[in-house]
Amino acid sequence: MKLSGNTIFITGGGSGIGRGLAEALHKLGNKVIIAGRRRSHLDAAIAANPGMEAVELDITDPTSINQVAAKLIAEHPDLNVLINNAGIMQPDAAAGKIDDALMVATISTNLMGPIRMTSALIEHLKGKSDAVVAYTSSVLGFVPLAATAIYSSTKAAVHSYILSQRFMLGSRARDRAALGAHRTHEQPGGRTGDAARAVHRGSHRGAPHRRRRDPCRGGQAAPSQRRPERTQPGQRLQCANDGNLRRGLTPS
Repeated sequence: MKLSGNTIFITGGGSGIGRGLAEALHKLGNKVIIAGRRRSHLDAAIAANPGMEAVELDITDPTSINQVAAKLIAEHPDLNVLINNAGIMQPDAAAGKIDDALMVATISTNLMGPIRMTSALIEHLKGKSDAVVAYTSSVLGFVPLAATAIYSSTKAAVHSYILSQRFMLGSRARDRAALGAHRTHEQPGGRTGDAARAVHRGSHRGAPHRRRRDPCRGGQAAPSQRRPERTQPGQRLQCANDGNLRRGLTPS
């Protein structure tokens, strides 16, 4: 993702991580539009950041989502980045009776909301150069916090959905207006890394290249940075004495 010259829409942008992302990207020279349910938070954010815009949005309401999407496309035709950030995190009781209202609100906000918001804008974004759909996920999608089982499960579901969406959009990778789906991870307590760096980290273009680790070299970086060929069924990779990888057959 390029970090300047975009038109960016951020849900849940009136406070917390969303506002942090909005302000960081605004300072980098992007047109930023934030959304949320609390008008007072939105007004405070745009007052502190002249040039930023805001729109009220109920991410749990399909009608509100469709209305905001239509407004964005009409008023900001250059919109090319969507950051699905809105979310709620509340304690629950997985070992006992679950509060049904809490469950519905959490799933509607954290999972159904981002899917609906992306669906409402995806065809518009496909026609834009350097288009990006980003999601704020969480490490709790990988290692759940038992006290917030429903929240953790929504983040795991979002992660799975992103992988599928990114794969399905992959056929457009050869196009000039390729669209990618990415994620940023928040930590428990609502902390995240530098906002701009967090968005940039997941992008195809300009993403830092991680050196591959060679298990046969004691964890040292492998000499070649090329992705190794996949093994064929019935085969595995073995370590030769010189520390290089060679292909070997699995004993029958």
